[in-house]
Amino acid sequence: MSKKYQHLWKTIKTHCKGSPKKSLNKYYRRLLAKRRKWLKIYEINISAEELDNLIIKSIGSECPFCNREITVKSGNDSISLDRMIPESRGGDNTRDNLMFVCKRCNKRKGELTYTEYKTLLNFLDNNSKEFKKYVLRQLSANTYF
Repeated sequence: MSKKYQHLWKTIKTHCKGSPKKSLNKYYRRLLAKRRKWLKIYEINISAEELDNLIIKSIGSECPFCNREITVKSGNDSISLDRMIPESRGGDNTRDNLMFVCKRCNKRKGELTYTEYKTLLNFLDNNSKEFKKYVLRQLSANTYF
């Protein structure tokens, strides 16, 4: 299979060692589809090369919210593009406002800003596990109390 984006292919191979080639191809195609979506649908104001560099730096790094490793595999730790200040709250699509987080945190964060969500997580860390679990479950369901 010809790999047009060798830099992304190498990143996937590095972070998914031990996975069968069929799975690596699936992760590669999934990442290219997400990349296309981020560039076109979200109308990001950065070049494709800058986006690729951000993707490469983010895969294998920790999510800034939950400290889980960001991967290209499917699941809640899969790579997801997020805005520090949501578009609905005046945020733009510039490089300074974009970050990669895990899919779960992106969904939970919703319309909150980066600072608001971090503050909420710090507050929840100082409460009971049951309370924290309940609030995070509500955020995941997008049913805000």
